[in-house]
Amino acid sequence: GHYNNAQLIKMDAVSNGYKEAVALGPGGLVSEGSGENVFLVKNGVLLTPVLDGTELWGITRDTVLTLARELEIPVREQPIPREMLYVADEVFFCGTAAEVTPARSMDKIQIGDGRRGPITKKLQEKYLATVRGETADRHGGLTRVPQAVAAASRQRPDRRAGWGGTATPPPRRSGAWARPGPSGPPAAGRSLRPAVTGCASAAPDSSMTQVA
Repeated sequence: GHYNNAQLIKMDAVSNGYKEAVALGPGGLVSEGSGENVFLVKNGVLLTPVLDGTELWGITRDTVLTLARELEIPVREQPIPREMLYVADEVFFCGTAAEVTPARSMDKIQIGDGRRGPITKKLQEKYLATVRGETADRHGGLTRVPQAVAAASRQRPDRRAGWGGTATPPPRRSGAWARPGPSGPPAAGRSLRPAVTGCASAAPDSSMTQVA
């Protein structure tokens, strides 16, 4: 499926000692991570690649843009060359699994002071407070599940083989993304775009990533 190329660029990044990869579009501009959208901050302005058909039209991306405007953070969607990632004050990824994850370095070039920046911090805290129900959901993005229903769903027998009769599968063991990637040049990214190995790492004060 369409995730195969994303897995390949992730594997290539991991095999080279990074945590995540950034893909470029056919024109050489920043597209997205292997499974996330990419944001950067420069001079107090939040920047993200314009949707040009090479990246995910992410729900979390849209949420971050909405929260940024709520927090009166200037936002700009524009074409972003690879070099802008190196000189950005802050860089972070966002997605359903990644939520809001800051990047510490890109191609071994430290981003800012190597820690979660102030704008990333505001957006991360606002996003997490919203999805955890700790603050008002002003935009109707949450679906609340009654506790009794949630408990019943966890106990309901599941007919799918190999899950031990529970509705929740056991934790996955290391999958394709954790295995060493192929040797040679980076694999092509989704939508026929070449891959960039741009990698991010975790910072001491947050869950951060180091990008190849």
